[in-house]
Amino acid sequence: MTIKTADKITWPPKEPTQKFPDFVKQRVDKFFTERVQNTWAGGHIMRGLTPGENAIQISNNDYLSLGHHPEIIDAQVQSLLSNGNGEMKGTVFLHGDNVFRRFELEMANFLKAEDVLLCQSGWTANTGLLQSIADETVPVYLDMFAHASLWEGVLTANAKGHAFRHNDSLHLERLIQQYGVGVVLVDSVYSTNGDVCPLEEMVDVCERYGCVIVVDESHSLGTHGAYGEGIVAHLGLQDKVHFRTSSMAKAFPGRGGIIACSARHREYFQCESRSAIFSSALLPHDVHAYLAMIKIIRQESWRRTKLHRNADFLRE
Repeated sequence: MTIKTADKITWPPKEPTQKFPDFVKQRVDKFFTERVQNTWAGGHIMRGLTPGENAIQISNNDYLSLGHHPEIIDAQVQSLLSNGNGEMKGTVFLHGDNVFRRFELEMANFLKAEDVLLCQSGWTANTGLLQSIADETVPVYLDMFAHASLWEGVLTANAKGHAFRHNDSLHLERLIQQYGVGVVLVDSVYSTNGDVCPLEEMVDVCERYGCVIVVDESHSLGTHGAYGEGIVAHLGLQDKVHFRTSSMAKAFPGRGGIIACSARHREYFQCESRSAIFSSALLPHDVHAYLAMIKIIRQESWRRTKLHRNADFLRE
């Protein structure tokens, strides 16, 4: 395809025509100087050649390659034809039998959890959860490689965060002895390097000191366990882990998030979590797609086998 000059993107972008105060201009200029010019040699780390038709894409989050599954697409189409875009309201206003509640209960069964709250994204699940269970009086302990949304949740809660060395339960224990009982945040699988969290060790520390533990399963839900139920349920730790969160934009290729918790906490979060209160619900066709995904992820275990085989191949 020939790109006309007028269609080309100027990189780096030229200075804006509007006038901005120094506190904005300095931050933007610092990005283009320190990152674009000095680190990326004037280019962009995320931009390169346009992939050709024979290129293999390895930057996609659709871990199980479900994005074009005909059953999922059909579920979305039928929902759009029947429901359109739904009622356009927050989930706290959705009562009685509805597809949102049916999905939450089905996902709770899948995860061996008491209940599940469907959120707008994995980011809002983590920030909303932390804002609801921690404050300036509660120390929060984070694995140094914990996802950015968990760190953002600590800021949202005005809590004091303490980083412990990656996957180091002994360092976590020493911090708890120093700063007191609080909330421990880990990922079951870390997106930065693929490490698996020693969950049994972390849970043991939390139980001995009476801490709350939150496990982000964004990178193990759908990919780990006999049926894709995630590492927490696979290890039988679902009754010892207080909260599980996950993006629903990875193995479940959508645009939502979840919190697995008690039924009591689900009701609490709906009315106390700011991200739940002030964000509209997902659209019905999103949720019908999720219901189809649970069935497929449970049944088509060959997808997990292929994923792990490919990962082993790349590592070797």
